[in-house]
Order: sequence, then C-alpha cells, then structure tokens
Amino acid sequence: MITKTLTTLAVLLSACLLTGCAKPVTEETIVGYWQVTPDSVEAMLRQQAGDQAIDEDSFGKQIARHFLSKMVIEFSATEFNQYRGGRPGRPMPYTVVSVEDGTILLNIADKAELSITATQDSLSFVFPRSEQATTWSRLSSERVADLKQQIDHFVNGPDATAATEQRFMWLMNASPEKAEAYLGKHPDLVQARTPKQQTLLHYAVRFKKEPIVKFALAAGADVNAEDESKETAVNLCTKFDLNEPLLKLLLDAGADIDHKNDRDENAFQDAIDDEDLDKARALLELGAAVDADVAIGNKTPLFEAIEDEQTEIVGMLLEAGANIHHTVFDSKDGALYVAARYGTLETIELLTAAGMDPNAGNA
Repeated sequence: MITKTLTTLAVLLSACLLTGCAKPVTEETIVGYWQVTPDSVEAMLRQQAGDQAIDEDSFGKQIARHFLSKMVIEFSATEFNQYRGGRPGRPMPYTVVSVEDGTILLNIADKAELSITATQDSLSFVFPRSEQATTWSRLSSERVADLKQQIDHFVNGPDATAATEQRFMWLMNASPEKAEAYLGKHPDLVQARTPKQQTLLHYAVRFKKEPIVKFALAAGADVNAEDESKETAVNLCTKFDLNEPLLKLLLDAGADIDHKNDRDENAFQDAIDDEDLDKARALLELGAAVDADVAIGNKTPLFEAIEDEQTEIVGMLLEAGANIHHTVFDSKDGALYVAARYGTLETIELLTAAGMDPNAGNA
C-alpha cells in the first residue's frame, strides 16, 4: 500500500514538473507592479535606432541608463499606470475582455486593446502604436515598498530629511494646491537655505511661481535675502526677462530695487549692460535709481551707455535725470569727455543739450 502511494506521488510530481505546476492565469494574475526587463530595453533601443549604426561600446550604458530609469507599470483591479523613477503617469481605466490559454485581452480606456501573455511572474505584450513586444517581471515586495515610497515623494513631497534644494524643486513642479499644502506642513522651508544660500523666494521668482512667492512673503520671507552671489529675488526677477507682476509683489513687500550683487551691479545696470531699453524704462518707472548710488570714480549707467554707443539709452538716462557732472577715473573725466573719445556725435549733442559745457576741461 505504501509502495503504491509513493509511486502515485512520484507520477504526480513528475507531471507537475513537466507542466510547471503553474497556477491558472486569471484576470487577477496581472494585478501588481511590473518592471521592464533589460532584454526588452535593449530591443526597444535597437528598434528606435532603426537603420542607424549603433556604437556597441556605449550601447550597454544606454541599456543601463534606460533600465535604471525604473520603468514600472502597475495594474490595479481597474486601472493601468506607468512610472518612471517613481513618477506616476496618468492612470487609465481598463476592462478585461477575455482570458484564454494564458492570454488576457484588455480594453484600455475604450481607446485600444492590449493582449497580454501572462504567467504568475511575467507579462509580455506590445504597446499600442509599437511593434516591439516588451517583457515585464513582477516586483518583489521589497521593491514595491521602495516604489511606493518614491511615489509618495512625487505625489506628496519629500520628507523633512531630504535636501533643501530637492524640496524646493518639488515645490516648483507641484500644483499650487499641493505646494500650499506642503508648505503648510513644513513652514520652516520659508526661511531655509540651500548650500548656495538661495531661499524659497529665490527659487519661486526664478521659476516664476507667483502663488509660492505670495505664500512665502505672507509667511515672513526675507524679501532682501542674499544668496552666495549677493543676489536677491529682485536681481533674479530682472536677470533675464523682466517679470513685472512678480517684481511689484517684491517691491510692495519692501524689496530694494537698487540692490547690488557681488559684481556691484543692480537690476537697472544689468538692463543697461544688456542694452534692453524696455526693461530699463520699466525699472525706472518702478522706482529704480538712475545713477544707482555709484561712487565717484566709478562708471554710472550713463557712462556705460556712452561707451557702448547706446544713444537711445543715453537719451533715456538724461531724461530720467542722470547726473551729468559725475566723473570717472583718476583724471576725473566727465561724460562729455568720454563721449568725445568713445561715443557718437549724437551722444555729444544730447549731452550739450542737457547743459554740459564743451569748454569746461574734462567735462
């Protein structure tokens, strides 16, 4: 009797090994998180290359880079989603059309069908509008825990142990509602600084995030805080394209429009250096000082414009009341003298019309 039982068990075990003892594939089989396999990444890259020659020496690095981007897909009971490095995509609803012989046919958002060859540990399918089949392996429980932590980071923001610049960048990419909620939980960020001494206000101005600028100012941010280059939010607000709405917010909060960076230049001088007449005019209208508190012996914006033959800007500066009696260099050269050496005839005419005496030595 015992011998017969053992023989029967041996036959069953043999049959199990031959068939793989696989669990039957059902619509629940695909539920979970799946990561693309390296072989699939290589196949996708070769397909994208098409007829172009592939540098085999660097091809392995390309595969590693794409694989390390952690392309992951998730099937819940009703939705399909994709993740790259933990960043969630837009979930799409799906319905199961059929399950037959290890193949699951899905309808994705009533827009496309997806035929999946499935086992308990792997999936294989061709994405819509693609010709290359991709293979996916089921994530371990440890990897799922790591992924969920990454997803939480992207959705709800980094925790308080993350680097300040990382937290600032998350806020720059978050919706206004999520940013406000995050700052409500972490009000200390308003006064925090990065290793380069930039504040949240620096970042918000640089990335043109008006809601965060308003929140930071209302929460008591130092509107004149300097970074390691002695630049304030005002300097960043006017560095490239002038953002007047943001600049007005800063000025209303007490920002110094004439603040100078470590190059001893303020926003108005930068506009003159860039030959940006519209920006210079706008800054003057907002209260910028035309002579920028320049010490005797140093060049004022008027002198810079004269030397650069920016006749239109010279005229604007004179209309704004630029000091025509300022002198530069040890020789105490005046604006008219500099115009005679470096400027244009039209500039000389503008200066004399403004009251400069061509017979007054180094005027």
